[in-house]
Amino acid sequence: MAKSIKDLRQEKGYRSAREFADALGIATSSMSRYDRDPETIPLKHAWAMADLLDCSIDEVVGREQVTAGRNELQEFYDGLSREGKALFDEFKEFVAMKEERAKKSAQDADDKKYERLAMLYERMFTQAILNRMDPDDFVVFEQPWMMRDGIAALVEEKVEESRYKSAQRFAKKEIARMKSTGEYNEPIEDVTAEIGDPDYDMALEYYLVHVALDHDEAFEGSVKEVTEKVMAAYDRMHPEEEHGSVFYSVLQMP
Repeated sequence: MAKSIKDLRQEKGYRSAREFADALGIATSSMSRYDRDPETIPLKHAWAMADLLDCSIDEVVGREQVTAGRNELQEFYDGLSREGKALFDEFKEFVAMKEERAKKSAQDADDKKYERLAMLYERMFTQAILNRMDPDDFVVFEQPWMMRDGIAALVEEKVEESRYKSAQRFAKKEIARMKSTGEYNEPIEDVTAEIGDPDYDMALEYYLVHVALDHDEAFEGSVKEVTEKVMAAYDRMHPEEEHGSVFYSVLQMP
């Protein structure tokens, strides 16, 4: 039977989920969730856990470590004739080429997503300026980075705001679900209030909001990382040679 994360970390001397979470640099609430459902562990956290616990990712997520398949494949390859090995190697190169194309396609799709976001935030930034202008005003940014920094600040603000609102919606739905299934009455280590306290719902919502925020950061990156991706897309869409001048201007049309 596969060992749990709790078993693995205790074998390495980590006495609690909080201590192990601190070693990983993640929130204790995230570690508690991973204890309950190892399949939800993001890959980058699974790798970090495997390194700290000196085990495989399969063991981290509760699967038995399997090595027989690799040995069988090697035995199969060793038993091939010279012609068979050449054919096998050719097929391996074909699969590698297809895999590389698939990765490039996924990267292209990711790039396009952030380019669409960059266009959206650029329009939002421009519109915010126009909304504060008189009809005949003319705005000049004396250096290219001035407009770029303004857009970057807007992106960071909106991403953070969107994540927090989404986390609040998740928390409210999760509390309703917990009440309907009876899980509401099960104590959670990191919730600061006791079940039955007047402030328990508020404390539970606070905990669940941060669980959702930790989840978003683990799977999508931090707010700063998302902002950097959007601005990298912005830079691709506005190469320096296209600027022609260090001046950016926005003019309110009549």
